[in-house]
This record gives sequence, structure tokens and C-alpha cells, in this order.
Amino acid sequence: MKSKKVLMIGNSFSISAGECLPEIVRESGNSIKLVSACIGGCSLERHVECLNAVDVDPSLKPYDYTIWHIADDKVVKHWVPAGSVNRMLKDDVWDVITIQQASHFSWRPETYQPFADKLVSRIRKDQPDAEIMIQQTWSYRAQ
Repeated sequence: MKSKKVLMIGNSFSISAGECLPEIVRESGNSIKLVSACIGGCSLERHVECLNAVDVDPSLKPYDYTIWHIADDKVVKHWVPAGSVNRMLKDDVWDVITIQQASHFSWRPETYQPFADKLVSRIRKDQPDAEIMIQQTWSYRAQ
């Protein structure tokens, strides 16, 4: 049995991924701890701002967490209001960390930089061995 720990730094679309992935992993005979650190509609720029703000004031807790894991061959889900990605990066070792652009910016490549690089650099500070991926979301229709 393989087991992975995945942290998704995102918005509501990361919660959507969590609604299916843990069951697929369970059905495959493997295990997962999947955490969505979510701020609704959050952009890469805002994720960077939140990480920097919490570095200055550790009492800030801008994220809600949805956590899925497999116990007794069942997917268990619980929600934790008010936390920080900074703590998640320091308190656990993650195999995979995903970052996610807000849907309303996802179709505009110029909105990814320099924020994606800043976010990856900040993640690497605490999680040098994690695989970092972009979680793709669908965009809103251009008007």
C-alpha cells in the first residue's frame, strides 16, 4: 500500500478535488491525507500576501482547512476553520503541494508571475523535498 500526504493551497476548487480523490485512492488500495487550505476566490498573489503576513504576525489564521484521510477503509472528512499555511508547512512533511490560481485570473498567463515563483520559493523554505504542482482550474468566460 502506498500512502501520500497532499497539501492543496487554493480556493474552493481545491475542495472540489477533495470530494473525489480520496475515494479513488481508497478504491485503489492506497492511502492519502489530503488537505485543502482554502480562501474562497484566492489568487496566487493573495496566497503570497497571506504567507508573508503570517510570517510577521503568527496569530493570523486566514485559511479554512478541509481534511480527508482514510481510516478503517473509509474516507473521513472534517473541516477546521481558521488556520495558516505557514503552520501546515512547518508541522508536517508533504509529498505533494499544489498551488492554484483564482478562476477569474486563470485564463490570463500574466497573472501567474511573479507570484507563482514567490509562492514556490516560500514553500521550498519549509518543504524542500515536496513535489510542487499547479492545480488547474477552469476559467470564467472572457467577457
